[in-house]
Amino acid sequence: MTWPLPTPEDIAARAAAVIEAQFPGIDARTSTSAAGVLARAIAMSVYEVWLHQRRLADEMLPDTAADWLERLASIWGVPRNAATAATGLVQFSGAAGLVVPSGVQARGPTGARYTTTAGGPIAGDGTLIVAARADDTGTAGYAAAGTVLDLVSPIGGLTAQTATVQAPGLTGGRATDSDEVLRARLLAQIREPSRGGAAADYDKWARAVAGIGYVSVEAGGLGTVRVIVALDGPAAAQPGDVTNVTASIEAARPVTAAVTVLAATLLPVALTVAVTPDTQAVRTAVQGALTIFFATDARIGQAIPLSRISEAISAASGEYSHRIVSPTSTVTPSSTQLPVLGTITWSS
Repeated sequence: MTWPLPTPEDIAARAAAVIEAQFPGIDARTSTSAAGVLARAIAMSVYEVWLHQRRLADEMLPDTAADWLERLASIWGVPRNAATAATGLVQFSGAAGLVVPSGVQARGPTGARYTTTAGGPIAGDGTLIVAARADDTGTAGYAAAGTVLDLVSPIGGLTAQTATVQAPGLTGGRATDSDEVLRARLLAQIREPSRGGAAADYDKWARAVAGIGYVSVEAGGLGTVRVIVALDGPAAAQPGDVTNVTASIEAARPVTAAVTVLAATLLPVALTVAVTPDTQAVRTAVQGALTIFFATDARIGQAIPLSRISEAISAASGEYSHRIVSPTSTVTPSSTQLPVLGTITWSS
């Protein structure tokens, strides 16, 4: 049932009708008359009440709430995941015995800044490994093992004014859950309440970790469950992400379940496509349509028929016709692979 919302003009007409019925001979419809002004003033005030009621109706429902979304989510036990910064280990090299203080700042190749959270003396082998944290939250602070960070301020006695990221890298940084991410988690909780370890439960527990956008749950032998995850983007989950998902599941899983959490391997799908008309604008539109398709439709371990890829291309703005040269058959990932868009080669 819809909630009808009258216009100010409708309300003013109704008010004018009441005034004219109560006071015969008065013109309440002319904008310059005193009664007409009164009718319009009443209409504006009443219209604001209607708008307020409409807003309250939206706020009371989880699929439309804005200001009350976080409160509704908390009632259902779905808190908004706070932002976190990437963390990991970095190594300094220098003279044995040199004390490297905590709080050393460094800058990565992408411009991201990091600060060490511990210090100490360099060991006899000329190295010191300490913990570090990205200055900003989110995935911008991710850095792979082996990445060289340049020190912001030099430290005398070091072999190089750099710090090298150690395995498994600087990971675990996430942005605060957006309203839509929180809403999706809330609706999942309402639609799929916990059922003592069903597949939907493991999916929900994994997605409770900020940044997890793809989840596949596999039942093995008796009491054995395997959960494969990947990040929004799509992007491969890092060791820190796997650790966080494991902790989330461990806190809620049935005590008899043996759970293994794995990071999905990305499977780039290279495409060779011929489009008509073959213009740069159409190519750009096709690439954008395919990017959205793989980000929203691809699933870990699930095959993608060529017809679905073709449908995505057909939806691109300006495309009249196309031909997929390769691949020539259904994209079939393994159970731990997530198909992602690879290189697009344009064919004539």
